[in-house]
Amino acid sequence: MVAALLVVLALVGGSARADALVLVFLRPMVVLAAMAILLSPGPLDPRPVRIPAILLGCLALTIAIQLVPLPIDLLNGVAGGDGLRSAEAALPDAPTFMPITLTPDSTWNSLIALLPAAVVLLGYAAIRPMQRFRLVDILLALICLSAIFSVVQTLSGDGLQLSIYEFVHRNRPIGFMANRNHAAAMLALALPLLSAWVYLPMSLPEWARLRVPLAVALGIFFIILVLVSGSRSGLVLVGIGIVGAMVVRPARWLRLSRRQFWAVVLSAPVALGGLLAIMFLRGRATSIDRLLAIDIGDTELRLKNLPAVIEAVRDFFPLGSGFGSFTPLFQHYEADGSLRNAYFNNAHNDFIELVLTGGLAAALVGFAFVIWWGVVSVRLFRAPRETPELVLARAASFGIGILLVASISDYPLRTPFLGAVFALLSALLASGLLQSRKRHDSLVASAV
Repeated sequence: MVAALLVVLALVGGSARADALVLVFLRPMVVLAAMAILLSPGPLDPRPVRIPAILLGCLALTIAIQLVPLPIDLLNGVAGGDGLRSAEAALPDAPTFMPITLTPDSTWNSLIALLPAAVVLLGYAAIRPMQRFRLVDILLALICLSAIFSVVQTLSGDGLQLSIYEFVHRNRPIGFMANRNHAAAMLALALPLLSAWVYLPMSLPEWARLRVPLAVALGIFFIILVLVSGSRSGLVLVGIGIVGAMVVRPARWLRLSRRQFWAVVLSAPVALGGLLAIMFLRGRATSIDRLLAIDIGDTELRLKNLPAVIEAVRDFFPLGSGFGSFTPLFQHYEADGSLRNAYFNNAHNDFIELVLTGGLAAALVGFAFVIWWGVVSVRLFRAPRETPELVLARAASFGIGILLVASISDYPLRTPFLGAVFALLSALLASGLLQSRKRHDSLVASAV
């Protein structure tokens, strides 16, 4: 059921829009998957997902509190200093109590949007450790299928015809996603997972020998797709992914001779640089072209609109304007010189938008997650012995980092699929820490 849920999320959960028609199909499927997992025989082991589940629950509670009606006089004194709430309170039929959020329907949608991540955590707690390894196989297979489909989209001449979403980046290798930046983030996080996948146990030894060349080939394929996608942030994310792929198993490098080590260190950047040069000279490295042609003063709306977003954050802190309220709220703060035919649907910085719409409470939840991720990652990379669980947890740590960095200039976690992948990576990270503690306790017990 967890595997089937990941497949459904990959196929129809690639858009971050709240009005995507596929949500009518996706969300009932998520609820059915949750019911099937709860009704299946076998115990639940909440230990691997305890901290991610608690943090996700705190975020859900933060969103739910914004829907609770409060005295409107209290809201006028604390949030919305720009007069929006005062104007609403002056209406003849204005209610005495109002929720914190300016857009209750969008806030309800934001609360429901947490379901895919919550069900993935629930399913992770219900399956056996070996089955958790198989989830990585399925995730990598889905990313690979998305990459192959992205090539078909590019060759078709009109990627819009091969996408189920209404709003997509046309003629770009986006695969199952609707946004090229989100597709690039998905491909980048696959790089450290491929490195860990080579080390995972496998039932068929004859297939195990093929995993190293297959992982290398897929990694090069994913890097090329990011380069031609036109995603500038994808260049940074791929760089992080390459570093992650190299360091998830540091003991592997210690077994190399000095000559082998320097051969790898020098040949890898030379080969990658040669590939970039060939693609750039042939006009195929669209991401690099867009990076060199960037005009911050005119075309980069993310930075141009940032002062207006910061002003809104200042006005609605500490309660926030309500999850999902960014689009109508920004139209109130948008400068006349920024008006265009297209509207600015997100802040393109999820950390700032989290503070704007969720206020101090949401910021604290996000900060707590980042601290937990950082502390656990340091412990895992300092662990003396490498096990499959530990290596996979290190790869998951890099995958989380890639999605967090991607959130600085975009909103990948707002897509159902990448939100579920983020939850899965968090569970793998927590499992690695749990396994590391068990091994440490057993070593201490044997020494005593």
